[in-house]
Amino acid sequence: AAYNGTLMTTLPCLGIGAKPNDSCTGADPYTPGFWNGFIDEARISGTNLSAGRIATDYNNQISPGTFFSVGAQE
Repeated sequence: AAYNGTLMTTLPCLGIGAKPNDSCTGADPYTPGFWNGFIDEARISGTNLSAGRIATDYNNQISPGTFFSVGAQE
């Protein structure tokens, strides 16, 4: 899980259908813990993402002008 582009925790990735529990966002299937707030954006990936990739994706979305620039037409 990441917060503002920073990797906070990691969980084993078994794939959808590999566990008897449904996929949960904002809930912990092993304890009665639920997120008491809003989730602005959730993403599902087909592979594990490195902390660097998560930070790059976050920075690209939060400030795209610092991620790339458009030069003069050639």
